[in-house]
Amino acid sequence: MTFDHPALNRLRDGQWSLERTREYLSGQSHPLIEPGGNGVVTVTFVLDTDLPGPVRLMEKLSWRPPEQCVLTRVGDTPIHALTWEMRRDLRFSYGFLVGDRLMPDPANPPPGTDPRLIGSICSLPDAPRHEITPGPTCDRLEEVAFPDPVYGGQRKLWVSTPPGWSATGGPYSFLLEFDGAPGFASHGMRDQLAERGLIRDLVIVSIEQRGNRDHELPAVATFTDMLADELVPFLMDRYSLSADPADAGLSGKSFGGLCAGWSALRRPDVFGAAHMQSPSCWYHPTLNTLADIVGTDAPVPTIIADFLEHPRAPIRIFHECGRFEFGPPMAQIWQTFANRWLCDILTAKGYPYRYREYPGGHDAAWWTQTWAEGIAALFPPVR
Repeated sequence: MTFDHPALNRLRDGQWSLERTREYLSGQSHPLIEPGGNGVVTVTFVLDTDLPGPVRLMEKLSWRPPEQCVLTRVGDTPIHALTWEMRRDLRFSYGFLVGDRLMPDPANPPPGTDPRLIGSICSLPDAPRHEITPGPTCDRLEEVAFPDPVYGGQRKLWVSTPPGWSATGGPYSFLLEFDGAPGFASHGMRDQLAERGLIRDLVIVSIEQRGNRDHELPAVATFTDMLADELVPFLMDRYSLSADPADAGLSGKSFGGLCAGWSALRRPDVFGAAHMQSPSCWYHPTLNTLADIVGTDAPVPTIIADFLEHPRAPIRIFHECGRFEFGPPMAQIWQTFANRWLCDILTAKGYPYRYREYPGGHDAAWWTQTWAEGIAALFPPVR
């Protein structure tokens, strides 16, 4: 793979100096996007660096092998570049691996609106736009220490109340959000939804996983029951929360999305709504052992098997997945296909349900943008 961009071609051919090229690049949006035909654009990724080692593009979209992601040095200059043809409606995060150092694009810094967005973001010309996007932070965010009686120690929570919240008001709807951190954009986006009258009053609780997400989130009964039997009662009186399951929701991404849907199915007596963003629908706990014996049958993934087996639960679900997602190496089916499989099951069983696919990968560049639309669908102003 190589590069093909007018300015970089002039630098390579000696028509432009390095200084003129740098001046040109400093005035452009990055990566460089040029018109193409048949619904595509040419996208050129550029890194100006003297760091040793090959420069490789890191992204979550293409499935291309590492050798096809190496940027080419432009002549004998420190500028490296790689051009790809891409669909016009994609949004994705990306960065560069230089030797063993991973970095975002210095010319396109991460937006800083969510700790999950550690890479640079590229939105191509026809990428969907969203009414509610990360903006002002919420000024009513409180860090709370939850004495976890099941897993031990203090688990941090970041809790925000809706505008106009009162300790004597309510009862209030609430959302538990996995993989919590203090900088989550969801609290401020909830305020935007409230200001526009798109949701009812909603308390948001972001839950710290304490580095144990792979042991807590993938359909783990102990964790789910801790949420229902210990955490919710802990929060109930403190924030005047509703005891009606229809007012309680779970939200997560990847393993967190799996946990949201599976936990609502397991404990519909407490949780009546699941917000699943790119849930790991491929997951089954025995998948990583399949390579040991050739010919071992792949099991039906956990969340698919359980929704098939159980009668329809009194829960409503918002479910989305990238059209170009793929699971980790132990996954026996691609992530997108597994999500479509779950969609077919939930639709056939008649769940109050919405499913959509966006033109992207397993990527926080989408999750933050689309979060608000799912919450508005699950918690409309009128119950």
